[in-house]
Amino acid sequence: MAAQTPLGARLRAGRERIGMTVLQAAEKLHLDSRMLEALEAERFEGFGAPVFVRGHLKNYADLIEEPFAELLGLFEARSAALMPDLTRTSRLPRTLNRGRWLKPAMLLIGAVVLALTVWWVLMRRGR
Repeated sequence: MAAQTPLGARLRAGRERIGMTVLQAAEKLHLDSRMLEALEAERFEGFGAPVFVRGHLKNYADLIEEPFAELLGLFEARSAALMPDLTRTSRLPRTLNRGRWLKPAMLLIGAVVLALTVWWVLMRRGR
């Protein structure tokens, strides 16, 4: 089968070539028939992470005796077009929120000044 054939069509054609119905193939793959139909229709959203789709494609490729590398290439090309490139997102510069640290800093300075004052008074009385 040509590599230009869509992934779902290759899966369906491979299943039909070996003479299996959707239910028979789903039983062999230990999948719900709706999941198998979703694979053949290229509706991958319900599978979760792409790693799960790859696993199901590997098992399906073994069943219908199709080269997994070609099917994986078709899936990767399709999913790359749908997935945003998150490595190139713009990031806002982080700004320091000075107001957040002002109150704790003032309390710390006040505590240090109070402690030094008490210490100084006690040292003066001891003379």
